[in-house]
Amino acid sequence: RILSKDVSFRDLGLVVIDEEQRFGVAQKEKLKELRASVEVLSMSATPIPRSLNLALGGIRDLSVIETPPKDRLAVATHVVPQGDEVVREAIRAELDRGGQVYLVHNRIEGLGVWRERLAELVPECRVVVGHGQMSEGELERTMRAFTTRAADLLLATTIVENGLDIPTANTMIIDRADLYGLSQLYQLRGRVGRSDKPASCWLLVPPGAPLTDDARRRLRAIQEFSDLGAGFWRTFRSIILPLSMPGVVVGAIFVSVMVLGEFATSAALSGRKVNLLGNIIVTQVGSLKWAFAAVAGVVLTILMGAVVAALLRVVDLRKEL
Repeated sequence: RILSKDVSFRDLGLVVIDEEQRFGVAQKEKLKELRASVEVLSMSATPIPRSLNLALGGIRDLSVIETPPKDRLAVATHVVPQGDEVVREAIRAELDRGGQVYLVHNRIEGLGVWRERLAELVPECRVVVGHGQMSEGELERTMRAFTTRAADLLLATTIVENGLDIPTANTMIIDRADLYGLSQLYQLRGRVGRSDKPASCWLLVPPGAPLTDDARRRLRAIQEFSDLGAGFWRTFRSIILPLSMPGVVVGAIFVSVMVLGEFATSAALSGRKVNLLGNIIVTQVGSLKWAFAAVAGVVLTILMGAVVAALLRVVDLRKEL
């Protein structure tokens, strides 16, 4: 609402943006206008590639909170084929230790089927249902039943993705996890493990059905980056660290052509010349020229490869997000 055109501020000095990755393009354009005249603090557990690149490039300041709350533990993450036995065991394991469960199914029309299925698998489990098409009063009653422990399991859509802090809920089951974005999976997993008790997140995928390459990468990433504070490092490593072969090849070709062109030109000249690629002054003294060329070629190949690899990974990661 505060980004609407009809809202103006008399003396705005600071804007705090929480969950920056959830804002759309139009909202971000409005935020750009605000950044021109006020201080902006953006917060995110899973920073978007563009924001992270701006910070690493020095255009924005960056602070990382690496210290988790006291006694907080990492969430054990499992990718498993969907099956009655898996669901039953995961729920009963949590109920046996006195905890509560989230089960996320992101199709409202399928929630009724899941509720009937749960009644057969774990009849002792008290289930409440929540989704975005419920009235405000209905949704409030549902959430009150879950927070006061009048219910054991909350069957819901992704409306539980943000804003819930229920320390007694320490098992998350996500149906058809292959259909979710990486940020969604990370945020959903963050609803559990908010106490000193071990928590688990079960990502259910269709048994026997082939997954897309993007889905496999997302599930592999969410499993691999399960430590506390992993959202930042997952994004960082995806953008900066890989020196992929396409980047190296393109960089090598580019540098080789340019350096050979420089040498061809300098052969007709005498004295000193400037290498346009790196502003390196090459003195035409036998092997010294070639030593400089070799070092410049290696360094520039690596730099070019890193830049191209980073751009490729940004495009790829945005598709995943």
